[in-house]
Amino acid sequence: MSKINSNNTPKTYDAGDMVEAYLLAYEQMADTSVMLGVIANELERTKEYLSNVYNVPELCFNNLKRIIAITNTIVQESAEFNQVQEQQYKTEWEANKKAVSL
Repeated sequence: MSKINSNNTPKTYDAGDMVEAYLLAYEQMADTSVMLGVIANELERTKEYLSNVYNVPELCFNNLKRIIAITNTIVQESAEFNQVQEQQYKTEWEANKKAVSL
């Protein structure tokens, strides 16, 4: 007799489970995007202050601005991917619910 444990127990998931997972991932990316915007605004304020008070040249902030821009692109692409996946699984889930109810 085979022993049942987490290594050999079959797991079943449906599209509804995936909808929730991708929705949560999308929401987390949206939150991350908002925070990245706050960081970019704080960088601008700090840059202006240091430029005005201490004559720190703007080019000193170029790498940080570039990193924020790259990260923002990654976050946006991830959010879009998660949103598309969520919608696809939602459509599949709705279709499966209709098929089962017939």
